[in-house]
Amino acid sequence: MERYESIYYRGGAEISNVLRTVANHYIGMNPPEPFTFCAFSREGPGWDRNGCLCMDLREKLPDAKQGENAYAAFRIWSDSEEEKLFEMACFGPARLYVAGEMVFQSSVTEEVNVKHKKAFPVQLKRGWNDFIFCFSSTASGFGAMIAPEEVRWHWLPFLAPFTEREGCLGAVYSQAFPGDFRKMKPDFCLGGSERETGLEWYPQRWSGEAADWNREAAGGHRWETVFGEIEPGQRIYGKTSLRGDGREIMIQTGAGGTGACDRVRVWLDQTEILDSCQEQKTACAAAEGCHTVTVMVERTGLSEKGNYPSVEIYTEGGPACCEMPERICGATGDWLYLGPFENSVPVFRPEELTLNRLYDTGNGGTYWRLDGKDNWVRPCLQNELFGRWNYPLGVTLYGLLQTGRHLEENGITQYAASHIAQCVQMQEYAMWDEAVYGYPQINNQLCTMSMLDDCGSFASAMLEAYSEIHEETAKTAVKTIAKRVADHMEHVQERQEDGAFYRICKDFFMENTMWADDLYMSTPFLIRYYQMTGDAVYLEDAAKQFMLFKKYLFMEREQVMSHVYDFKYQTPTKMPWGRGNGWVLFSLSEVLAVLPEDHPKREELLTFFRQLSEGILMLQGGNGLWHQLLTHEDSYEETSCTAMFIYGFSRGIRYGWLPDEDRRYRKAVQKAWEGLTKYAIDRKGNVYGVCRGSQYSFTPDYYKYDLTSRDNDTHGIGIVLLAGIEAGKLE
Repeated sequence: MERYESIYYRGGAEISNVLRTVANHYIGMNPPEPFTFCAFSREGPGWDRNGCLCMDLREKLPDAKQGENAYAAFRIWSDSEEEKLFEMACFGPARLYVAGEMVFQSSVTEEVNVKHKKAFPVQLKRGWNDFIFCFSSTASGFGAMIAPEEVRWHWLPFLAPFTEREGCLGAVYSQAFPGDFRKMKPDFCLGGSERETGLEWYPQRWSGEAADWNREAAGGHRWETVFGEIEPGQRIYGKTSLRGDGREIMIQTGAGGTGACDRVRVWLDQTEILDSCQEQKTACAAAEGCHTVTVMVERTGLSEKGNYPSVEIYTEGGPACCEMPERICGATGDWLYLGPFENSVPVFRPEELTLNRLYDTGNGGTYWRLDGKDNWVRPCLQNELFGRWNYPLGVTLYGLLQTGRHLEENGITQYAASHIAQCVQMQEYAMWDEAVYGYPQINNQLCTMSMLDDCGSFASAMLEAYSEIHEETAKTAVKTIAKRVADHMEHVQERQEDGAFYRICKDFFMENTMWADDLYMSTPFLIRYYQMTGDAVYLEDAAKQFMLFKKYLFMEREQVMSHVYDFKYQTPTKMPWGRGNGWVLFSLSEVLAVLPEDHPKREELLTFFRQLSEGILMLQGGNGLWHQLLTHEDSYEETSCTAMFIYGFSRGIRYGWLPDEDRRYRKAVQKAWEGLTKYAIDRKGNVYGVCRGSQYSFTPDYYKYDLTSRDNDTHGIGIVLLAGIEAGKLE
């Protein structure tokens, strides 16, 4: 960033201006968009429990002969040019082409052992990226599995190719065909029509023209193709939309084959206009505009098995022009379907039939379906950030919540609250999605929770936002999720014998390690859950973790924390990473603000806070910023740790935890904030110099040269906002 571009050059270090600019820039770049709802065929390739797309063509094409070949394909949208790592495991010979270039070719090592995964980079361009796989059938298998490396962190939606399937979720695969696998290379475009390839593609697609398969008459439909045969007393729902022009619309119900009719209820918007067990025709006025028609069919047992009542919708000018009532990408037809429900489940009113929840059938969960066999709706996260659950976004949203409150700008607060509400409101669905489909397309880290990174930071922001969330379903979900996170921390998360959190992570690079980061991933949530429940167990656990982590990680001479303790070697790395120390000081200030004055651990925690603050103070750089590796002045100036130290020092001064008669800490805060506005924040609200998500090392070169910074990384935006708020409270 050029000095001329800095926010300081234009407006100085005035805190409210900086907060407003950074917050509004983030919101503008990440508008509050809902989940994307996509058509998905259960007959297509699915995902396994590890997040791998499983293209097992031996299962999908059981009649394929040994030596025959097939293609599979999907598309990925990227908002920017970037390199992504992928992993593949093969059932047999496989190649992958991206943008016409071969990026993967199996060796015999992969072809004979599906447990052997191979990692490889793919350079994604901005826009659509076409992934086309070439497979050959052998005795060992046919196809492959693929996922982004570290899929829980780098989840990407795989979308169907071809114009006929635009918007659908998942991969497609071709018919099997003979030929020389060595010469097999795709010569077709995934952005065109599948007809142009000369191949049959699966899963079978109900095209727009073929959607008439389900029509009996205009606006009518055959329920049995979607639901099969249901039992007497069970209920099913259908939902469509039509445009009124001020004239009457007519609803006509017809009986099954015997003339006896199931019970049919019909609503126009929220008004019930028909409830009958007989063939019936009714008319009502439909004002100009869009209207929703909801139909409920209850099996009475009187109609002939396999026959459902027809429901036909007309206007004075002829058959009504119905439309899909919700935005479902890739859907054909104009009806959504839900059910079947047991008669013990109360009848849903139209306003209760939304996309934003899972439905209890009385015999398990269910969600919305589409025309055709095994065609379902699946919510999918296609936004880069809004609606995502991960730990950097936890601190980002915490910063936005507090910024909105500090500036008294409710729009900022509600933006953060709506992000959180969107996640929690769909968590019950996401758990069902995981159980049914193998791996969820939303909330994947929360669903597959296995470590503190997955839950603590975002759940802490969730509890902080509780008072800003107004939907009762979302508030209930907050409590449910918070209990699950608390149970994980207290009863599932790995601990050393002394009770300290650590990471087992078997066969992963971080196996048997303790990270300074995990104090932030746990203790702010624990104290907020203590405040919500009044259960002191969570407060006690938060307090004791700091002294346990200090025992393993505190570097006495430097008075700062090592990033990681490696139990494989029984030693700390002795690498004082800036943000790792920031997590500790930040989190300790959160706990001290809640810990009772007479708590037995308070004095030793205050002593630790002062020791750590003193060590950090001594290492402030000349520009006011701290360095990526605190004790190495030749490492780059890092934004997120600087912001955390501002936050910790400011609270220490304000609460009286730090002796500051000579104003050393106050001067450090002022110098650091001015440094951020000069060197790390530009006049548009971009935030620079934020270290990306880390691994760990015993060598300084990793932190200095490999662990580089990123612009507008979510590890830094929220904490910059929080730093400004706390610095402002000193003025």
